[in-house]
Amino acid sequence: MEEKEKQWYEENPELLEVEKAAMEMLANDDYKKLLFLKDGRACWYIGFSSKLSGRRYNVALVYPSCHPSRIEIPGIRVYPINPSYESMVEEMNASTGRQDHNIPYSIGEPEGIYALSICKPDWYHCRNILASKEGVISAVAVLMETKRFVEFYEMGVANHGVGFYRFTSIDPEVQEKACIEYFGAPAVEYYRKDSN
Repeated sequence: MEEKEKQWYEENPELLEVEKAAMEMLANDDYKKLLFLKDGRACWYIGFSSKLSGRRYNVALVYPSCHPSRIEIPGIRVYPINPSYESMVEEMNASTGRQDHNIPYSIGEPEGIYALSICKPDWYHCRNILASKEGVISAVAVLMETKRFVEFYEMGVANHGVGFYRFTSIDPEVQEKACIEYFGAPAVEYYRKDSN
């Protein structure tokens, strides 16, 4: 029988408690459940609704076995569950007329699985350890960036890929109009809140 790799939460249970408290405090409106995969890695199963479209998203945020990771940036991987990664690719392809097998901002893994590459640009400069006042990149920080990515993705779908793919941009008013036409009432509410 294969021996499991020692996990970060076994070596640093206090960090796990901090991660749980942060998730409880900052993702209090989201469905969340801490799980442990067969190989021992910790992960969060999260359900949230997009503020732009009102659509429900379920994702798994999977920690590396050595959190915080000095090898993987940002370390915590984001796997779309519902809609699936493949469904997101199909939706973007239908919107853009492209025939891509993946979407930008994703990481291919050896097993043929894709994870979203969710991070802030400054995370790449700090090797997964932020300035001392911020500490470790937590799952809740990755979740907040995931929510921003979902809105960015949805805007790309509504605008047929303009603004989503590299080297394209879109006028904010055109963006707003396209999103309202595509998503209806939730987008109207989203832009109303944004203008206040």
